[in-house]
Amino acid sequence: MLDEWEKDDCNKRSRSTPPIARHEFGMLPDDRLDRSSDFYVDSALLKPYAEIKTIRKTISNTVLWLDKKYILKLLSPGQDIHETVALMNLARTVVPVPAVYNYGYSGNCSFILMEFVRALPLDAFIRCHGQYLSTLPQVLQQVDRLVGSLARLDISHNDLYPRNVLVDETLRIVSVIDWDGAAP
Repeated sequence: MLDEWEKDDCNKRSRSTPPIARHEFGMLPDDRLDRSSDFYVDSALLKPYAEIKTIRKTISNTVLWLDKKYILKLLSPGQDIHETVALMNLARTVVPVPAVYNYGYSGNCSFILMEFVRALPLDAFIRCHGQYLSTLPQVLQQVDRLVGSLARLDISHNDLYPRNVLVDETLRIVSVIDWDGAAP
């Protein structure tokens, strides 16, 4: 019987930290009454910005680009935004993380207003310049140092995929984004 379990369930289980992965318990908690409605914030929060562009919209978050200088990420109101920002600020002491200018709850969601980092996601860089780049020692060593630095602070990003690692034209990591899944 143990052999059956080891062959089936054990192989499906994610090896990430914490021991329960998102695909095992479904979508993130979302306490919106109407999940078909879009996230929105109070108009006063957006009033200072002349140009507002939606760059990503999913059921769990919306990302807005404000005046080509800032990112406003809208998340489920169930997201503990205070813990997310605290982890971002702690992580920023050892790895490059966008600066947070404001955060809280507004409209039907939680939000983080942060700096826009002008760089390319690692996955896009690899698609443009060739798959072999993902195995270059330069890239692997940077990712290893990044993960080690976070681990020394007892932080797990939990979504550290190439799409969330921003690089410059020399493949130097300039920022790590998408911290809403991070945990101590």
